[in-house]
Amino acid sequence: EWRAAMEADAALCENLEVGQTVSLRLYECGGSTEKAKILEISEAVDGKCVIVFSSNRTPQGLMQCRRVTADVIVAKYEGLRVPKKALLEENGETGIYVQTVTEQVFKKADVSYIGEEYAILREGEGTEVRLYDTAVY
Repeated sequence: EWRAAMEADAALCENLEVGQTVSLRLYECGGSTEKAKILEISEAVDGKCVIVFSSNRTPQGLMQCRRVTADVIVAKYEGLRVPKKALLEENGETGIYVQTVTEQVFKKADVSYIGEEYAILREGEGTEVRLYDTAVY
């Protein structure tokens, strides 16, 4: 078993819980992603908190590193990434405008995630947006 402590913004800590399993992407270990359990979350001080993680799987090269850079991955979404500002609502349907050869056409989209700057659209049923469509915004 190994443990790691990470300083994080208090806003991130608000969305995490002790006992929750997350993925850690460890850049100094070749970008490997390992599952880890949250053991402790400190109280926020000056907008920061400390999160303690634990895992029983040790990525190759981890024990040679004293300090690593890691991303905490809480959820994983797959689909088409588009700028958030491209999303529109027309006639009660959410979608985006895409450029065809001759015009701009509204295509219905099934949104699975909306971030600060981009959104993830599900592929397949429920969406008309395709991989190589060019979003117009």
